[in-house]
Amino acid sequence: MDSSNFQVYNEDKSFHSRYLSYQNKYAQKMRESDKILVEKILSIASTFPGSQQIRLLDVGCSTGNLLLHIKQLIPNVSLVGLDLNQIVIEECKNNPQLRGIDFVVGSALEMEHLFNQPFEIVVANAMVHPLNAQEFEQAINSFASILKPDGFHLNFDGFHPFHQEISVVEYSDYGSQKGIPIFYRSFERTSQVLALAGFDRIEFHPFEMPFDLDRDIRNFSDLSTYTIKTEYGTRLSMRGSIYQPWCHLYARKKNSGD
Repeated sequence: MDSSNFQVYNEDKSFHSRYLSYQNKYAQKMRESDKILVEKILSIASTFPGSQQIRLLDVGCSTGNLLLHIKQLIPNVSLVGLDLNQIVIEECKNNPQLRGIDFVVGSALEMEHLFNQPFEIVVANAMVHPLNAQEFEQAINSFASILKPDGFHLNFDGFHPFHQEISVVEYSDYGSQKGIPIFYRSFERTSQVLALAGFDRIEFHPFEMPFDLDRDIRNFSDLSTYTIKTEYGTRLSMRGSIYQPWCHLYARKKNSGD
């Protein structure tokens, strides 16, 4: 794996501290995009018999916010969080609100031998955008390797309908002066990668913030997300000068009988 956001996340302590502070804001108040993920998980869970416990893995779980909300809202789900950062995982293990959730240190690119049992659901919540094309393919294959047949992969990240594969590198005080690569992937290319990994029933659902997010127009170093209203009344999510095409992606791992 090359020098990517994974390394920045692990090695840049200043960035890591700011990132965790940002994540902690959503421990009690669920993000709008997370609400949609939880609704999808509820919908999937409702198709299983009430006595069956579903196994769910959150890849790149960070402070465990999404897992906390799932734990509080959805019964009969066995939850596991995976993160590359040892310190984050230790903090999750010591958080009494996350008691009953298993946490594992590991890479999204190499999960085949980390778990003894496969999962019904694997979630990647805003964690694949720093991966280059090869790493992204590795991650998708890694997700498939730990899913049961007919299991679901849920993803929230930068996916768009244009025939463009877009990449930028962000150097900033807000993020990291070491540089954070960001990749925005087309529906077409992403679908090809998923299909080759054994997924079907691929769905893309573009995400729009349901309310306005303001920014300080005098402060160009603040790269937190803000929204711009279009003439059609829709809201574009922006990070500095970059449009963020946030999108929910759902895919099912094929059954060998399909």
